[in-house]
Amino acid sequence: MSNHEWQHIHIPEHYEFVAHGNHVDLGEHETAHIGFIKAGEGEVYPTGFPPTLEVPHGLHWVGIPGHYDKHEDHGHFQAPHWGLHGKH
Repeated sequence: MSNHEWQHIHIPEHYEFVAHGNHVDLGEHETAHIGFIKAGEGEVYPTGFPPTLEVPHGLHWVGIPGHYDKHEDHGHFQAPHWGLHGKH
């Protein structure tokens, strides 16, 4: 990933989630970090409204933009998705 082809994008701290009926369980926790998008493509966030599921107290939905996480010599793409943000 050469630097001139990519631009930084801020990814907020959030939890992934697993839907169970009408509520969610917390999944993997991701700390705030810098992701990458191809220069000129712009940020792409999840469309529509967040899931209508009951979330744990103190958390709220946050849109996570599509981005690449940089790994030594390649990038791993994360599609736009919803996450849970806040204090738990």
